[in-house]
Amino acid sequence: MVRKAIVVMAGIMMVIGMLVSPPQSEAATNSCSLDGTYVFSGLGEAGGFFEVLGSLVFTPSKPLCIAGTFTGFVTIQHQGQPVENFIVPPTSIYNVTNDGRFTGNSPVLNLVGEVSMVAGDPIANAVSIVAAFNTGSVFAATLLNKFPVGLEGPQGEPGPQGPTGATGATGPPGPTGVAAPATGVASQGPVPGSSDPRPSSSPTRSLRASSRPCARTSST
Repeated sequence: MVRKAIVVMAGIMMVIGMLVSPPQSEAATNSCSLDGTYVFSGLGEAGGFFEVLGSLVFTPSKPLCIAGTFTGFVTIQHQGQPVENFIVPPTSIYNVTNDGRFTGNSPVLNLVGEVSMVAGDPIANAVSIVAAFNTGSVFAATLLNKFPVGLEGPQGEPGPQGPTGATGATGPPGPTGVAAPATGVASQGPVPGSSDPRPSSSPTRSLRASSRPCARTSST
């Protein structure tokens, strides 16, 4: 029991110290710095020590990031008593200032704390808080991002070349080309045996002329 008391007081003093000291956030913050599901567990004291655990879902008001809403559940276990469950309604309001101060208000519990940022990551990975139930019970805890994104790693090696794609469809036929000029034809000479205006030197006619009898000459 003494150990639990020391743990509770140390946690509460740690958060109070952060709230009164200069902010340590490495990046500018606003209500969009809390986005998504955060789980937590902690210890508190109220007529005896108790353990608390739960999950809260934060939804910032984008793109202004001035405020946001949160919902979730909280379970409390007092020593020697049955477990108590609380539902945090979705109308609960939270805010994160540009210097990392966090406040949350709901009908079930109120929270104060400071977000913890990592350079290059716009979403807080953790939030250290002190919370008080509407019954007056106070506890200290750390909200941890359930799905932290983390920093972007180096670019990987190029992948292998993909397979050759399928042959494309046949394109439409092209336009008809220009007709070629007509080819000239050489003139053909007269065919033998056809009418020819040129004089004929027929050998038959010469033979007939030479076959005539010679005229006799009278002797005197």
